[in-house]
Amino acid sequence: MKRRQRTGRRCGLCRRSFVLDPRDNPLRLHDVRVQRLAARLSGNGRYWFSVEQLYYAAARRYLGTDARPERRWTAPIPVATISVALFVAAAAVPLPGLYLPATLFGGIAGFGALLLAVASRVIRPVRPRMSLREFHATVANAWAPAHGAPLPGLAPEAPYQPLPEPALAVLTPDRGTFVCLQANRVPERLRVALAGEPGQVPAGVPVVLLHDVSVQGYAWAEWARAALPGRAVTDLTPAPSVVRDAAAAVRLRDTPPKAATLATVAAAGRLRPADLDWLRQGWWSPIAALRPEPLIKKVEAAAGRRTDPDRRAARAVGYLTWPGGTGAKEQAA
Repeated sequence: MKRRQRTGRRCGLCRRSFVLDPRDNPLRLHDVRVQRLAARLSGNGRYWFSVEQLYYAAARRYLGTDARPERRWTAPIPVATISVALFVAAAAVPLPGLYLPATLFGGIAGFGALLLAVASRVIRPVRPRMSLREFHATVANAWAPAHGAPLPGLAPEAPYQPLPEPALAVLTPDRGTFVCLQANRVPERLRVALAGEPGQVPAGVPVVLLHDVSVQGYAWAEWARAALPGRAVTDLTPAPSVVRDAAAAVRLRDTPPKAATLATVAAAGRLRPADLDWLRQGWWSPIAALRPEPLIKKVEAAAGRRTDPDRRAARAVGYLTWPGGTGAKEQAA
């Protein structure tokens, strides 16, 4: 459809309202594409997804950086060309007046090359071309007024009611992850408590962590472990190597982390040197970019390990131990 046929956010043929024009937003979004993303995230209606998950799914192919070094390196070339031409002319024709402009242009070209050499070592952020706040306003909030109903699969935010006797706690600082797990009834189905900070974790239950794949995220994980002494704490966050190598992962880049924060993460010894080096360069990936299905399956697997009665019975009996015996169990331990 031509642009003049869809003015005023209304189709000129069917007269139905729409939310997005691909020419008006940096993610090139239109309503049909948003519906396709929603269907993919929801597994064709099997899962709820959060605004954050939809945002990163839409932004994954539209990441921007602040500079293009391959183009900026060409800036001194014309100046250097003029400088060389003047030097050649001065050598061929003995005119003293040519040496001064040749030297001047040569100095400018050399200084420009030096500046570009320094600039090439500066970390250039890689971020979505649209902010989450703008996405929330232009997509999530505008969808229902235009279409008469919320976007199918978009999780409604509701007050969280903790379970009285959970078997496991999921601790995550990410609001989108929290909303996704809550909307998909993970707490009720798996007897799981959701918490946004260590002080909200119920007493006496094991804890699993979900956080950004970043230096700040792993530093938060160490802080959470320290705030929960004596607890069994497992990190379910994808490893940096998984994010680095996965074709569909959202890889963002920011300024390098602070040395003290990086040292805290390195001292914990939970990451491989290659992973630390990748994070040191400012690369990271948001946990909210993880789709609902793999996110929920991670929690289901962790809850199954903690609550499966057959597993608990097998663990209590031990490997190759007669019921009621302890010898082989002690050997296996």
